[in-house]
Amino acid sequence: MRPAKLGLASALGLALVAALPARAMTDPELNPELPPTLNNGAVKYMSGGISRNQQSAMERDASGYPLELRFLASGRAYGPAYVPVKIRSRSGKVILDATSNGPLMLADVPDGRYTVSARHAGRTETLDANVEHGKRETLAFDWKY
Repeated sequence: MRPAKLGLASALGLALVAALPARAMTDPELNPELPPTLNNGAVKYMSGGISRNQQSAMERDASGYPLELRFLASGRAYGPAYVPVKIRSRSGKVILDATSNGPLMLADVPDGRYTVSARHAGRTETLDANVEHGKRETLAFDWKY
């Protein structure tokens, strides 16, 4: 069997893909599965994860976000969407007041201790987070059915 020959256009396409920086896979313009990065005050965040592809894209991009929030609904196939979230500093100041568009939210918050509350199906769950430089804090909110 003879090896297939690449046409000039195919060869150029492969060269272009190989030359893309690693950031390209985590750029919403180049990776349409990735939800947009939003700002709420001084906090940059991203939420979504409705599809497996979007969740995978977010997990690949998660290194830039020290706080990861996961929303689960035990007994259901998918995690909840449209979850109101508030992140408060230890002094009680609200630093993020947003609604997650899916079962995953990533937040770029400064180092510190926070109280995070999330509401789903009329019930509010509250968890504490400790964000330290170079470490990732993951909180899982689980509304059992």
